[in-house]
Amino acid sequence: MTRPSVIAARPKGGFNVQDLELGRNPGALTVGSPPPNIDTNPGAIVDVVAHNDEAKTPQYRWPDPRKKK
Repeated sequence: MTRPSVIAARPKGGFNVQDLELGRNPGALTVGSPPPNIDTNPGAIVDVVAHNDEAKTPQYRWPDPRKKK
């Protein structure tokens, strides 16, 4: 689990995010659905899972609510 901040919504769905704590480039959060009542406004910090750890363009996904942490 990692905690990037939301940069902006993407035109075709999902969000551009950046994990400054890990010093990563901006990436995309496009897999899965956000949990109910979660703040996805720019600047919000969200709990997600690294989907692809590529250094240039990391990808993230929402955690599966059916799986326990």
